[in-house]
Amino acid sequence: MGIFLSLCVALSFCVKLALAFHKPGHIPPSGTCREATCPCSKEDEEKIKGLIGRLRALKEVSDMIRKEYSAAVKARDDAWRNFAHPFSGSGARYVNSVLGMLSISSGAGSYWAGWANAGIGMGQSIHQGSIEWDTWVNTGTQVVGDDAFLNKGIEELIKDAARKAGDVYVDQASLEMAVQSYGKHMRIPDTPITVGQAQTAIKVVSAANNVYGCIKATDDAVNDLSNYYEQKREAKQLKKQLDQIDDQIEAILKELEELRKKCGSSNDAGGGSASTFSTDKQGTKNLSDSSTQALTSDEGGPDEAVLQKLFSFRSKLDTVEARFRERLFVPLSPFMIESVRKGLSPPLLFAISQQAFVDLKIWSKEIEETALAGQEIQKQLNL
Repeated sequence: MGIFLSLCVALSFCVKLALAFHKPGHIPPSGTCREATCPCSKEDEEKIKGLIGRLRALKEVSDMIRKEYSAAVKARDDAWRNFAHPFSGSGARYVNSVLGMLSISSGAGSYWAGWANAGIGMGQSIHQGSIEWDTWVNTGTQVVGDDAFLNKGIEELIKDAARKAGDVYVDQASLEMAVQSYGKHMRIPDTPITVGQAQTAIKVVSAANNVYGCIKATDDAVNDLSNYYEQKREAKQLKKQLDQIDDQIEAILKELEELRKKCGSSNDAGGGSASTFSTDKQGTKNLSDSSTQALTSDEGGPDEAVLQKLFSFRSKLDTVEARFRERLFVPLSPFMIESVRKGLSPPLLFAISQQAFVDLKIWSKEIEETALAGQEIQKQLNL
């Protein structure tokens, strides 16, 4: 009986211990809370500190990238303005230069070809003072351009070459040698030849001027567009990084909020409040869409493939410019200066200019084809 009573007392004591052990909120010796809700542990407090540290680091990186992003967006928008401004933009200058080439090719080509054909038909049966000769010279003056040079150095070069060719023609009585002398002393510049703006579109020097202008306008447009695309890619990449960091910050803030429900709000004193580390996604979106408002948006602008078409167009312009400089400038140069044109004997003037006739007709077709290609690109620039 005594043994039984002692056993009952022992069991009763164990039950009380067990009840005490599982009392709500009691932490078992193992450190594991077995209840649905548990108080803040030392590990939770350490985790909160770690999360706040991560937030500070992420916010610092986010602020730095956001500044870079703002700068990239501004650079992108500036590049687009430089290209797309309706009055001063390089795109507008490109369009105007292409229209200028079209206006030249529409009427000048047939006029140039007519003068060239008339010259070929004249052959060598020419003499000064004849009606046919005077008409041909006057037409040539209108076709080529009179006193067109702004570059005095080249003007003197033409005059000097004409004097030497005239001397050879008198001394050697040979048109062939005189023509060779003129070409020899007319050194072709490596750079585009500077000529004054002709008054009418039918003049060769006016067409050459327009080609040079179109080359410059195309280069400017390509540079501005290339810069726009580069800054646009940079802004997109930075925005992607910002979005990723913002997502990480929001995830940590959510985890921090759950821990603080358990541990109380005293930890906010450490600078880890949601307001301190809040993201600025709306502000980033506004930057994204700011691109000069009426001009474009982050997704605006022409397709980047248009750059390759502009490069191809630029190559065509090089071909047009090279034909004028290498094949047309020298033989047509006597018509560009009145004193030279009048100082050369008719056979020598004809023989020099005759070298340009075939290329002059080809050149007019090249200008027309190139201008039409430029107009097709213009439609894809979204201007």
